[in-house]
Amino acid sequence: SGPDFGSNLMPVLAPVKAALLYGEGVRVTEAAGIRYAVDMNFRQPLTLLDFDQAVRVDLSDYTHILIADGFYSTHNNLAEDLQTFVRGGGIIIAQKSGASWVENAVLELQKEEPSKPETGKDGPVRRAYLDYEQARGKSIVGGVPLWGEADLTHPLLYGMNRARLPLFYNGRTLLQEPPISYDAPLVFTKDKDLLITGYADESRLKDIR
Repeated sequence: SGPDFGSNLMPVLAPVKAALLYGEGVRVTEAAGIRYAVDMNFRQPLTLLDFDQAVRVDLSDYTHILIADGFYSTHNNLAEDLQTFVRGGGIIIAQKSGASWVENAVLELQKEEPSKPETGKDGPVRRAYLDYEQARGKSIVGGVPLWGEADLTHPLLYGMNRARLPLFYNGRTLLQEPPISYDAPLVFTKDKDLLITGYADESRLKDIR
């Protein structure tokens, strides 16, 4: 059943030609991990593209641009070129803070309202500096398994047969829900049993939900 092999209904897939951005602001260990996975595990050739090169080359020569964790605020001059790349059918794969930068600078998604300071009856609550590390630690998930919900009809999840999947999460980065729900094939569950095992502050789990 279905279209015949070689039918016009079966599109020809273009070969993958990926590039990894690197340079100032990129976390070297994260970029090295991506390079190793793509080059050694996937056996996929990977071009290393320095930021100075990226603003001079034609990004449409690539099918995928990979962006590792890092601080990219000094590279906003590349955002417009990446926007053109995406509009032309290019794919960006970004992680952690790199994904947040893509979300805000490239996709220009609306940012959430900044959190308001905690206040009491006498105004903003003052806290001792001694408690800073503990309070900051509560906002960081050191690494725990959380339940995720998958859309098994999405092409990115082809071959998966479980709609409820364990996901490993660490850090502080949270991306906004996309404006089109079809663009979210895998999300954290909103159920109370989000945490599978381990410890994460309840206020942080609330943010993740």
